[in-house]
Amino acid sequence: MRLFDSTQVLAGSQDQQTLAMLADVREDRLREIVATLAVPRHFSAHFEQNQWTEAWLCQQLEAAHYAVEVQGKHCNIVARSPEALAGRMMVIGAHYDSVIDSPGADDNASAVAAVLVCAEILARYVSNAPICVVLFNREEEFIIGSADFVREFLPISGMSVDVAHVLEMVGYCSHAPHSQRKPRLLPLALPSVGNFLGLAANRHAASVIAPLLRLARTYLPDFPVCGVELGGLRDVGAYQLLRSDHVHFWRKQIPALMWTDTAFFRNPHYHRPTDTPNTLDYAFLRSVTQLLLLQAFAFGEIL
Repeated sequence: MRLFDSTQVLAGSQDQQTLAMLADVREDRLREIVATLAVPRHFSAHFEQNQWTEAWLCQQLEAAHYAVEVQGKHCNIVARSPEALAGRMMVIGAHYDSVIDSPGADDNASAVAAVLVCAEILARYVSNAPICVVLFNREEEFIIGSADFVREFLPISGMSVDVAHVLEMVGYCSHAPHSQRKPRLLPLALPSVGNFLGLAANRHAASVIAPLLRLARTYLPDFPVCGVELGGLRDVGAYQLLRSDHVHFWRKQIPALMWTDTAFFRNPHYHRPTDTPNTLDYAFLRSVTQLLLLQAFAFGEIL
């Protein structure tokens, strides 16, 4: 197990087109999406609201000119460019359901907002980007939506997933001393201030971390990012990192990273009725979205 820190990475050179693209990430759009979604939307307990959320998200992606389908009995949303429906692909995803009776602003409307804004802007700059957007359902019910996507959909999709970036709570930030805790058994020294984005990668995605942190250092030098690379699912302390949709990619040995504000290790509103839009830091969420956009754009450039 290894720890990576963006503050220890050398910055590269900035590109003017990329800077212009990043400027298109607006806090007001992120706020709008979070506010729209922040209603209890558990699949079983709040089924009508969950269905409404699914329909609204499909409309947003269709308006950005993606080919959208609702996948499987758990109603995952899958969106791809009509010109890039198969072949090598990068997955960017987040779950759109919430726990029972929580508005789920951070968990997980923040991540859905980041993914959706990234998809909208990317479509304007690279209309045929080899990106598959997946909004998983039923993460809060034993992560069964993403299990169905990985086991049932991927094998027949015509896609080859180079890497998956799965976002799980990315909107809460605190600059207070000792605002960050860490998994008790994690044998690494994390920062004690909860103002960084955390990345957790399986060993198959280890090669992705360094370039991603270099992008952060180059274009977002004031945005701290920490990455953890796991050697295996049985690493000491790893069980705390196996609680979201990325885990099914890991189990199939598909390169994947979880992006997170570290959830209950930082956010006191985790899984509570107080997980509301006004508790989020939208400047932090904007930086997360910009980094995701950088990664998606860079992947399209590589291919």
